[in-house]
Amino acid sequence: MAERLASSHQTPINQIGREDLTRNIIFTRRSTVRKLPKSRHIITPSEKGKRKRTESASPKRGTKETDYDEMVGKTWRVFKASLLYNFNLASARKYGRLLKTDLEAELKKGVTLGMETASSCKVSFAGYGNKPNNSGAKEAVKISVLSVRRAASKQEGKEIATVIVSRFTHTAMLTDSASDAFTCLPIILAKGPITIIRQIIAWMQAQFDCTIYSMRFSQQQLSWMVAMWSGILPEKGNPKSVQLVYSVPEVNGLDKLTLDINPHDCQRLWQSIHTDPENQYFEEAEVQKFMQNLELHIFQHFRIHLTRLSLSSIGTPIVSAGAEGKIKMYVNEFVPSVLRHLSDLALEEYPALEDL
Repeated sequence: MAERLASSHQTPINQIGREDLTRNIIFTRRSTVRKLPKSRHIITPSEKGKRKRTESASPKRGTKETDYDEMVGKTWRVFKASLLYNFNLASARKYGRLLKTDLEAELKKGVTLGMETASSCKVSFAGYGNKPNNSGAKEAVKISVLSVRRAASKQEGKEIATVIVSRFTHTAMLTDSASDAFTCLPIILAKGPITIIRQIIAWMQAQFDCTIYSMRFSQQQLSWMVAMWSGILPEKGNPKSVQLVYSVPEVNGLDKLTLDINPHDCQRLWQSIHTDPENQYFEEAEVQKFMQNLELHIFQHFRIHLTRLSLSSIGTPIVSAGAEGKIKMYVNEFVPSVLRHLSDLALEEYPALEDL
């Protein structure tokens, strides 16, 4: 089993919102933190139709393999998970019964879990997403929790929480299981009251002997996101502005600075930097050049040194993200691309699976 070493960089889910935070991270034996890549994979509209079907790419325009509408336009909390022990989607019904029993035990103790009027709940586990590489394995697992109360001899159900445990990734390191007993599902997206999300994740940690942490995005990671995706505009509708939000230190009456930039202007800047439309990778040097050009533009017009401020959230036409670990996706067809990027960020902190 994985050895657990103390670290000061991650926050366990059961400590969210508390002053005295316990900070741990999971590493396996002989593990080291992976070096950050000098380039990252991007999906642009022009290349989507050109990629081979055997690649784990997002669906082509006009296909109906999977509808991600339910993930669009909603704010999701992002978590990352260590390897799940003895997880098997074939046991989904059993997992649903076990989680239902756990949640109802908390309800009987008087814990509302965001279900104030509920006397019971219903839980479902199901595969979600496409089947990458025709492997037969879904790209994600969806957990839904519905509150149930009896009224006029009928049961009424309302969805309270949704948790999506994802295996979307660009890396070749993932198979259906990291070993015979371990499954790699590195990213968790959760929506709903934080009390029930905590309980669901606490149950997962106990059931699958894993550790789950809130994911935080550094300034560097936010810079990568805005630089990579500012040049990608949806085909339909008016694209959202590119937005940069900076925290402002020690200024009375001002705690943040918000910059809204025309998406078409950003796209022209992006295209002048990422000059090869067939190149599926965005380089670190391109990120630096993109951000430096934006910073120079702001300084020339407003005499504001953005380099002295802290980037706290970003927005692009396809996704917005905050340093606190929340994201919102806006375009159905780019949902898999965003989730693959999040998975890659989580996996960069993992050891190589061959070290297990």
